[in-house]
Amino acid sequence: FGVISILAPALLGPDVPGEGLQRKWSALFAAALGNDLDYFKANNPFDLVVKNAARLRGRSVIRIVPHDTPENWLIPRCETLHAPLRRHGIANELDARPDVKVHNYGALYEAMGERSIGFFANAFPTSNENNIAARN
Repeated sequence: FGVISILAPALLGPDVPGEGLQRKWSALFAAALGNDLDYFKANNPFDLVVKNAARLRGRSVIRIVPHDTPENWLIPRCETLHAPLRRHGIANELDARPDVKVHNYGALYEAMGERSIGFFANAFPTSNENNIAARN
């Protein structure tokens, strides 16, 4: 993928703190990952960033948009994912939305305003210019 926009990412894992988050992780682990820890480890985004940094650098633009949570875990977790992206020179932006208190994509898009679609417009400028030139 060349352009990735991740809204309210499910960055749960076996290392999330607190009983409530551990319950959420257990439910997600069973439902989405079939209780397969090897599959989780092979697809853990924190590890994939490092493993695939050379393939992502210069080819992908990533936006991470977390909302606030009652346990105050999602924004810090996204900051933790944002750090290796920056460290490895992968184009990305973190648009933390502490003003959004619910897990709702519509609320995130509304809070971002024009930035919601502007991210994509900025991520594709060369492609758009090439497409326009090819049509003329």
